[in-house]
Amino acid sequence: EGNFYPRWGTDLALGHGMPIFSYAPPFLYQLTQLFHLTGLPLDESMKGTTFYAIMRLIQLRWLRLPKPQVKVGGAPKQPKQK
Repeated sequence: EGNFYPRWGTDLALGHGMPIFSYAPPFLYQLTQLFHLTGLPLDESMKGTTFYAIMRLIQLRWLRLPKPQVKVGGAPKQPKQK
């Protein structure tokens, strides 16, 4: 039905308590299962999934870096004065 039942965090909100919604996205477990189906043990599959995720994050971060505005060894151009 799509109901998420929260856990109650008794020490949160200055001791008054607060609901904590725990959600575990399934893609992590599906990717781990793919590594496991190739014959790897389950712990090695989780390590492989973690390694894959970190490599993808590094790759995506590299693609988002701005292009260098100054050539190597060069000085930045001064803005034009009016």
